[in-house]
Amino acid sequence: MVSFVCGNCQDVIKKNKVNSHCINNCLDAWEFTCVDCSQTFEGFDYQSHNQCITEKEKYWGQFTNEKSQKLCDTMNAEVKKTEESKGSNKEAVMDKAEEPNEWLQIINVILKEKGQLEWKKLRDIVVKKYCRKKKISSITKAKRSKLNWECLASIPISYTSKSHNMITYQC
Repeated sequence: MVSFVCGNCQDVIKKNKVNSHCINNCLDAWEFTCVDCSQTFEGFDYQSHNQCITEKEKYWGQFTNEKSQKLCDTMNAEVKKTEESKGSNKEAVMDKAEEPNEWLQIINVILKEKGQLEWKKLRDIVVKKYCRKKKISSITKAKRSKLNWECLASIPISYTSKSHNMITYQC
């Protein structure tokens, strides 16, 4: 259903309610602007406005045609294939939901033993332990970087301090 904005009072009205709006609420209403296509109609011209652009056309613009849609579909299929191949790769790590808890468990074990460590040393030790636990033998530079960031992201803020770069275990 097409909706219009009253040019006089700025109310948004559905097409079938415009007449009653003019009679009951806004006697001076003369201009109505379509919400979807922003076309302005004077007087009763709005009645001839039966079909308008779709939301898809409005928000997607040039990407609404079939050619672009097919391109998006093929790109999505390629992304799916690469994700599936990563899933079968030995380097692929557990579920993302369980991963932060696993990192945190390793961090807690190490900090319970050592008490307090500089964040870089802690990160290196935790990543090594994690790789041993997951039986990951060879790591690329990119994978190492990813593991480093995952490790650091799993350290609770309460373990850190503003005054120094040490990580301390909090019970």
